[in-house]
Amino acid sequence: MKWVKRGVVIEPPLQLPWAASHAAVPHAEGRNDGAQVYFTTRDERRRSHIARADLDLVTGGVVVADEPVLVPGPLGAFDDSGVMSSCLVRDGERSLLYYQGWSLGVTVPFYVFVGCAVREHEEHRFERVSPAPILGRHSVDPYMCSSPWVLRDEGRWRMWYVSSLGWKAQSAGPPHRMWYSHRGSAYRIGYAESSDGLTWERKDRQVGIDVSPAGWDSDMVEYACVFDHGGLRHMLYNGNGYGESGIGHAVLTE
Repeated sequence: MKWVKRGVVIEPPLQLPWAASHAAVPHAEGRNDGAQVYFTTRDERRRSHIARADLDLVTGGVVVADEPVLVPGPLGAFDDSGVMSSCLVRDGERSLLYYQGWSLGVTVPFYVFVGCAVREHEEHRFERVSPAPILGRHSVDPYMCSSPWVLRDEGRWRMWYVSSLGWKAQSAGPPHRMWYSHRGSAYRIGYAESSDGLTWERKDRQVGIDVSPAGWDSDMVEYACVFDHGGLRHMLYNGNGYGESGIGHAVLTE
């Protein structure tokens, strides 16, 4: 079997005042007549917004909603410089949209955190559950939490997210994330659990995914996508360089 490309189906919706560029980071919810796609755009100030489009999977026809699903937060909030879609989880009639919120820094370029917005019914708007992130800086993750992937499973909510241990300044140009002193890694994939999808408890480091001692994913692992198949739990993830080295596969074992 092989994937057959069908070309671009959602272009940056430049006709909208809040979408000066980009149509990125898609995730979709299947419908009888196609799919509802959530994706990220940027406005003229380069602040990301979350957009929604209805996609006909047969004809390729697409209709982008005139209004964004979620806009940057108020001045000083954890997401005042942008919101980037990550995943959508159904819980009965309500939907929980997990996203990463961006704020700009001074000594470092930016900070990112995990936020959540809820839509109680299909016809309602998404509303933030809190002006604060649902997963932020912590002794386990002192510098960054981002890119959540959430599953409901056996009465628990499970989240895999990206974590960083710091920054390191270069001699020229912007700062880059600090390497782990023992392995040389910028990013790892952390893990947390919740009983309601909103209040999260971070688990032991070994429950997440760390980098390898050497090779294609020895610098960073990030952007988890977790699913079940053949009685096993699988994870796909990016390796070094934001996927420049490829996509990895891991299987959960006891």
